[in-house]
Amino acid sequence: SSFYPSSNITVVDRYGKIVAIIPIDSQGWDGTYNGKQLPSSDYWFKIQLVDRKGKIHQHQGHFSILRK
Repeated sequence: SSFYPSSNITVVDRYGKIVAIIPIDSQGWDGTYNGKQLPSSDYWFKIQLVDRKGKIHQHQGHFSILRK
């Protein structure tokens, strides 16, 4: 986080609803939304990294939550 002091990860569901905004220096995300476990499904993320010079770097991808 010292290289990218103002950064976060945004997670959205398949409908485009934001289900999490995670600060880059957090301990992670537990797969919940409003205190409830999200269902097994596909989710997308966007990582926005803002470096010390103010330049924005973005990366995106997807993942699946699988629950038993």
